[in-house]
Amino acid sequence: MHAITTATMGMLILTGLLAAQHHLPADAPAAQKIELPAGGISVAMGDLGGRPIVEVSINGKGPYRFILDTGASVTVISDDLKDELALPAGVSNAHTPDGASASLVRIDSLRVGDAALTGAFAGVAPLSRMFRSEAPRGVLSASSFPGYLVIFDYAGNA
Repeated sequence: MHAITTATMGMLILTGLLAAQHHLPADAPAAQKIELPAGGISVAMGDLGGRPIVEVSINGKGPYRFILDTGASVTVISDDLKDELALPAGVSNAHTPDGASASLVRIDSLRVGDAALTGAFAGVAPLSRMFRSEAPRGVLSASSFPGYLVIFDYAGNA
C-alpha cells in the first residue's frame, strides 16, 4: 500500500487502491508517471477558508500553496503561476463543468512531499480573481493520482 498523510489541520494519506479507479476527463491526459514510496507518504496539511491546503513544488520550484480537492476533475494552476514558471502556452484544451474551454499546460514535475508526478497536465485559471482573501497558487486534484487512495486524517492533528 502507498500513503500520503498531512498534519497542520490534520493528515492527508495517499494509499494504493486496488479496486477503485479515479479517471481524468477524456480531454485531460493523465501524468506519464506517478512515483510514491512503497510505504506511502505523509505531508502537512493546512487550512484556507475551510479548504485543505498542501505544499506543491512544480519543476523544482516552490513550494506553492495548493487546495487539495477530491472533487476537482483536473489539477489547476493560477494564471500568474503559469507565467512565473514560464510554462508554455496551452498544450491542449479541457472543458470546465459549465462547458467552457480551458487551457491545459504540461508540467514536467509536480511534487507533494515524496509523491511525484512526471509529465502531468494542469488547467490554467485566474485563481487570484476567484478568492477574496489570499488566493492559493493552484488546486491539486486527487484524480491526478489514479489508482491511489487519498485520506484526510483530521484526527491526526497533534
